[in-house]
Amino acid sequence: MSVTATEPDWRGLVDSWDRQQTGYIPPREQMFTLMIDAVRAELGDAPRVLDLGCGPGGISERLLARLSGARAVALDLDPVLLAIGQGALGTLGGRLRWVEADLRDSGWTGAAGDQPFDAVLTATALHWLPPEQLAVTYRQVAGLLRPGGLLLNADRLRFDERSPTCARLAERLTLGRAESAFTGDTPDWTAWWHALDREPSMRPLLAERERRLLGEHGRRTFARPSEAFHLGALADAGFREMGTIWQDLDRRLLLAVR
Repeated sequence: MSVTATEPDWRGLVDSWDRQQTGYIPPREQMFTLMIDAVRAELGDAPRVLDLGCGPGGISERLLARLSGARAVALDLDPVLLAIGQGALGTLGGRLRWVEADLRDSGWTGAAGDQPFDAVLTATALHWLPPEQLAVTYRQVAGLLRPGGLLLNADRLRFDERSPTCARLAERLTLGRAESAFTGDTPDWTAWWHALDREPSMRPLLAERERRLLGEHGRRTFARPSEAFHLGALADAGFREMGTIWQDLDRRLLLAVR
């Protein structure tokens, strides 16, 4: 992770972010590929897509590289990851728009613009929402999608109390993978943020990140509702069909059809 005193190496920061995330999610690229395959198969090459909780824009970058007519809105609250994504990707020829918005605030749907969307894609982002807020967010997402539009959510959706052995094995094996992944130039989550903090040019953004993540709502907490909770919340939100189309331990790609 190398940045100069004046202009960060935005592409290098995206690449180091990808290595860090892949350490936690070994099949990350497969997951993204399948997500985009599903969009292409159902919606063609020119969908209007919302990348929800986009981070530095990993989904948007891959989507727009593969689907020639696609357009995307990348939405997140984190000013550091947004700045890195914007610095590395720009607007990709006017096909990508960046939005700063907080999913905990009701006005975020208006900020997204470009409605209705053909698809909403999200990965390892909605676990920051408590279950009651996640249910609200699913209802809001349903309102952003056209009839027949798709929601694809890739995240760890835990096994519930009916499957304690599965839950225990998923946790143990996931931790074991992570312990063996972070070697050489692959930083873990804590090391990645600490390295960024050592770069003077990034400190104002990091301070703003701390302010936003504390904010009026208080610091975000990590939640991981069960797959059954997600499916029930999607049904309650008005999606007519939903199910898991890919799985690795308790990491799943959930598809819902508006």
